[in-house]
Amino acid sequence: MKRGKYFYFTISGDNLDVDGLAKKTNMEHEIYRKGESTKSKILDRYYFQKTNRFVMKDVDQGDTITTAFLKKNLDIIVRDLPVIKPYLLHNNSKIELVIYSSQKNDYVRLTKGIIHCLDLIGVPTSFVIWECE
Repeated sequence: MKRGKYFYFTISGDNLDVDGLAKKTNMEHEIYRKGESTKSKILDRYYFQKTNRFVMKDVDQGDTITTAFLKKNLDIIVRDLPVIKPYLLHNNSKIELVIYSSQKNDYVRLTKGIIHCLDLIGVPTSFVIWECE
């Protein structure tokens, strides 16, 4: 994986109306439908989707401060929360921030604003920092 910051916000479920959600939100997203064949960019092979998924993804391979990158993406979700909240209540959802860094001092500062956004969104969240060259 290339060095950088990767943000994922995923809503998934067999009964998730991905098309309906896509029409209602202004988020940049990718849609995956249960049973469709999808090519993995990492493994260079095809696999079938196990469930419907709506994925908001953002990548930054520049020098953006990680805390600012995270806050920007959380603000996008909070802005569309009135539309997506019903989907969060009836499906599986999660937020992931994955950082591949060669800098030992790369970190995420959990500011009041970030904690407030995470509390409003109310989904499981994970932060992973991998050291790489």
